[in-house]
Amino acid sequence: MPGTAWQLAREIVWAQRSKLVLGLALLFIDRAAGFVMPIAPKILLDKVIGQSRADLLPWLAAAVVAAALVQAVAAFALSRVLGLSSELVVLGWRRRIMARITRLPASWLDQQQTGSLLSRVMDDAAAMQNLVGAQLARWISNLVTALAAFVALLWIDWKMTLI
Repeated sequence: MPGTAWQLAREIVWAQRSKLVLGLALLFIDRAAGFVMPIAPKILLDKVIGQSRADLLPWLAAAVVAAALVQAVAAFALSRVLGLSSELVVLGWRRRIMARITRLPASWLDQQQTGSLLSRVMDDAAAMQNLVGAQLARWISNLVTALAAFVALLWIDWKMTLI
């Protein structure tokens, strides 16, 4: 039975792959824009103040504002794309469950507790919504962000990173 559930989950995720790929792209854009904020103080202290390059200040401020705007737009678009995808998954999941329940014999349904059956149907649908919604994309994005941060730390000072 676990193989069947895994196959069903894979099938449902595969059906939403275009929206998930778009969601991942939006997450990567969001994370890339998020790297501007930690870099900005370094540039401010090293270049603008340390090297007296006041001409860089408007560009730095524009980069910070642009990064914040990109993050806001990406977060909004991401919530819309993954929200729609997860709603479609839940709709399909509930249709499958309803079709299966309606084929069950009435005697079996009489033996089951209504609350238990309803709870199982709702919990399974919520789990699939979380999987296809934000959780899968965020997990992959967090993994890529951690790897990018590790590579950046290696590039900055590999000895200190490995200690």
